Amino acid sequence: MKIFSKIYSKAMHISESKFATYILGFVSFIESIFFPLPPDILLISMVLANKRKSFRYFTITLVFSILGGITGYFIGMFFIEFVYKYIVMYGYESAYSQVQNWFSEWGFWIVFIAGFTPIPYKIFTIGAGSFQMQLLPFVVASTISRGLRFGLVSFLVSKFEARFTKIAVKYIDLVGWLIVVLLILYFYFIK
Repeated sequence: MKIFSKIYSKAMHISESKFATYILGFVSFIESIFFPLPPDILLISMVLANKRKSFRYFTITLVFSILGGITGYFIGMFFIEFVYKYIVMYGYESAYSQVQNWFSEWGFWIVFIAGFTPIPYKIFTIGAGSFQMQLLPFVVASTISRGLRFGLVSFLVSKFEARFTKIAVKYIDLVGWLIVVLLILYFYFIK
């Protein structure tokens, strides 16, 4: 199944649109709240399309990701009672409890790790608000980790453009499915 190749092709097509920067900002924002696909895919394709603007694309991705994270934080803070019934309905109560333990134990660092790694950041933006993490440490951890992540992606893609394109096209489906399997295992073990 070549699902990830199709996503990559679509992202390359979008990156050439006159609305690409708006779409990048929008995807970066909603990914921090609920959207399943990371903005990295669009960021990579846009940097490949115009590497001179890589810093601009990085900045858009970072700013809107942080704004989305803050929105997720407030959703967690003010609407967790509404969301919690769905957590219980779908059997994620123990996972939610585990995330709560992580927040009480590691707070800043758990947000930092979630912001930098492929772990779904949105779980931790909403969790930070629902578990009453202070807003400033949340924003600082998010800004540093997301900045490192998106900055690294932008830099590596612009620096190694030709090699990256060749490797991405060849292995994108393998890497995509590997990430899906890792996420399934991750959620299986925290549940």
